[in-house]
Amino acid sequence: MLILNTKEEIKNNIGPLKEGGKSVGFVPTMGALHEGHISLLKRAKEENEIVVCSIYVNPLQFNNKEDFAQYPRLPEKDTILLENAGCDIVFIPDDSIINKSPDFNYDLGYLDEIMEGYFRPDHFKGVAYIVKTFLEIVGPDRAYFGEKDYQQLTVVKKMTRDFNLPVEIVSCPTSREKDGLALSSRNARLTVPERQIAPKIYEGLIFIKNNIHNYNFDELKLKFVNHIEHEQQMKVEYVEICDSESLKILSALSKSKCMVVCTAVFLGNVRLIDNVKIFS
Repeated sequence: MLILNTKEEIKNNIGPLKEGGKSVGFVPTMGALHEGHISLLKRAKEENEIVVCSIYVNPLQFNNKEDFAQYPRLPEKDTILLENAGCDIVFIPDDSIINKSPDFNYDLGYLDEIMEGYFRPDHFKGVAYIVKTFLEIVGPDRAYFGEKDYQQLTVVKKMTRDFNLPVEIVSCPTSREKDGLALSSRNARLTVPERQIAPKIYEGLIFIKNNIHNYNFDELKLKFVNHIEHEQQMKVEYVEICDSESLKILSALSKSKCMVVCTAVFLGNVRLIDNVKIFS
């Protein structure tokens, strides 16, 4: 497994492989890897001859400096995990990968005004900028993203279409613990008592899914909030029922063939996001 740190090293190593007809799969991450990331890498290995994984904690997508400072960084452990999983190339750039003041006035429109976009100003601008940068450097045939960050996945799909980037964005199902908690690097920050009640988030989402025809949407969201906030350590930031393609927020059952329920919940000082799809 190669560990590369610069754009030039990436282009010098991947260029000849692509010229030789090798297909390239790309898994961008911020490190602190878990089985969810590894599942993306395994999917990439099944569908490509070469797999590249990046590790970069992108400061542009953190609107909370404390969250950025506390984000776990485990490069040595991460590289061992990737090598054991069969990764071919790991790209670990420094902050020269970004401009100090990137001139990236990409308009995400509605996606930047709801849910994560509303509560984390400029977050998705930072995401779109760094993903576009990595895709242009690596030049993969396919790039793999987990559905846990559903709004981010929707942003990435829109961005690649808008900039006509020649890459297929592959969405992969959320990986979960046995009790339903979505795998996340932030889970490592939960205390033992917090970890025990964290599955309530998934329980609440499943309640909405199972009762989508039994209550109106306002009632479902209120029941979700009450279920979560029954635990004093937990606070719902948002819960919305959206069209799964456009992410337009729905107020009632519509013609959408598929909906997605998205939420962000604070558990102590840790902010966790999750979602479930509902097929109508």
